[in-house]
Amino acid sequence: MVLREDLEHGFPDDLVSPGPTVISRNTLERVCEWYEGIDLGSMRRRFRTNLELLVPVPFWEDRLFLGAGG
Repeated sequence: MVLREDLEHGFPDDLVSPGPTVISRNTLERVCEWYEGIDLGSMRRRFRTNLELLVPVPFWEDRLFLGAGG
């Protein structure tokens, strides 16, 4: 799979509904730890991401576009 930057609009690719479109399960779980009473399912509904990755560490997805103009 290849993710490409929209050179005209940048990131995120949906400017009408801003927010993360790619996130890891570990990131969601870590953010759940910051708030009382929010479970993984609730956090998924809040973020409404398009793609959830299974990777070894939280916030791993931040590395996807390292050096891509930001």
